[in-house]
Amino acid sequence: MNFVFSQKTWPSAKGFNLEKMHQKGGLTLMAALFVLLFSIIGLSMIHMAQIHLKLGSIKKNAQLLEFAAENGIKKGFKGFLDRVSQMQSPLILSSSEATELKQDAYSQGQKIIERLLGSPSLLSGSESQATMRWGWTTDFILEKFDENENYIWTNFRTLFHSQGRLLSFSTSKESQLEASLQLYLGNIPLPNIPMLIEKELKKEEKDRFLEFHNIKIPTSSLPHMPQSIFFTEENLIPEDASSQINKALRIELEKAENLSSPLLRAALGLEISDEPVPDGVYLVKDDVSLGGLFVQGDIEEMILAIKDDSQVISIKKEEGKWLCQYNPTLHETIFRTPENEAVLSQIPVGIIIVNGQILSLGGGTIDSSGEPVIVHNQELPCVHRGIRITIVCSKGINLTSHLIQEGVKWQEGLPKIKDLSSQLILFSTGQDFIENIPCGGHISIDENAPQNIKIHASLTAGGEGLKICGENKDVHVLGSLHVKDYSSQNNSLTFYYDNIDRDEPYKTPDAPLSEKPILFISDFKISQWIDFEL
Repeated sequence: MNFVFSQKTWPSAKGFNLEKMHQKGGLTLMAALFVLLFSIIGLSMIHMAQIHLKLGSIKKNAQLLEFAAENGIKKGFKGFLDRVSQMQSPLILSSSEATELKQDAYSQGQKIIERLLGSPSLLSGSESQATMRWGWTTDFILEKFDENENYIWTNFRTLFHSQGRLLSFSTSKESQLEASLQLYLGNIPLPNIPMLIEKELKKEEKDRFLEFHNIKIPTSSLPHMPQSIFFTEENLIPEDASSQINKALRIELEKAENLSSPLLRAALGLEISDEPVPDGVYLVKDDVSLGGLFVQGDIEEMILAIKDDSQVISIKKEEGKWLCQYNPTLHETIFRTPENEAVLSQIPVGIIIVNGQILSLGGGTIDSSGEPVIVHNQELPCVHRGIRITIVCSKGINLTSHLIQEGVKWQEGLPKIKDLSSQLILFSTGQDFIENIPCGGHISIDENAPQNIKIHASLTAGGEGLKICGENKDVHVLGSLHVKDYSSQNNSLTFYYDNIDRDEPYKTPDAPLSEKPILFISDFKISQWIDFEL
């Protein structure tokens, strides 16, 4: 049978539409691809969420570990500071104990640390809180020490080490705080103690002492010192000045009480006899070099002044005026007495021994006639840069004007130290050097002194200690203060500690030494914090 159909038409057959068949297969494929794609994205998001949760957990644990390690450092550091803050006075040592501890410095000095801190439990420990646990240790490594005839200075590298842990975490975190601890041991130079009051007080009286006497100690003046003021019932302020007398007079005494008229006259170049030394001012000298100045009798007025590159010391007594002017650069000294004047090619030792009292001591200037005059209304430097002066007086020292060292400027009541290499030490023993009897030593601020007097010196006074006379005075002391007693009479004292030798703290020449051997923290400062990697 033959089929007849038009060339423009095809036979009708529903199941054989190929285009529709191709369209239906493409959609299925695309759907499958989308399902696969969304499955991959979903699985990736789930995986990323798991990673994020793990990272969050790790970050949280890392923070907790850091907190734990930090807590350990804080605990060890606080234990050390708590022990130090309990020290109301330097630790008093017996002579045998001081000798033993000095020897211990040759074997890393751990006995020194044990004597300072007491219980070894302060040096290590552990604690826990919730899921955190921390432990700490403290190590002291002796890096440097300098030995003197009377004392040693030590510098310990101090390491506060901590390890933090979590109960559900295997990794630990370690941190370390490094600091420098400087100690003096023995009969130490008193200028290295900021303020010492040798007065028997009850604890509540000690707590109120600063407020009661209107003593202000700016914290900026003691950036590294653990403590500023100490009270002690022990006899630490010396009455003996044999080391200063020996150096000034070029003699050798074990005690100042052994100084006799014949020995003194021989040292001063006078005829040897039992007769007392005549009142006057004597420059000690021999064929080789110069010693210091010795003054017999009371001084009406002593002026410290600067003339060009020279240090000037003017002394007025009832018998007349003396002047000592010396220039370290030219190596020249002019010594003028009421009778004559001598020019010498040596420099004197910077020690002035006064067997008597100084009724007026202050800074001054040189007037138009070339004479030193005291200045009350100006804050002028009176101790030349690089000059060291120690004034030792058997009786009282009365301060009537400013005493300012070159290299220091006072701005708005605050000392600004630029270039300081000088030294001024005032020491009133309260003991006559020849008669060997108490004679009422003290250092006092005169009632007619400037209302805001500036004193840059280390002050040490036996007898009646420090007295501020007059009314409405604000005394500014930059240096150190060590006294048997203190009388403010409702005046105020602003104290700034100045360690005389900041670069070489263990070298403080011609300063009075503590009467008894002690162990004392002179400096403590933090150097760095180290976090060790996990």
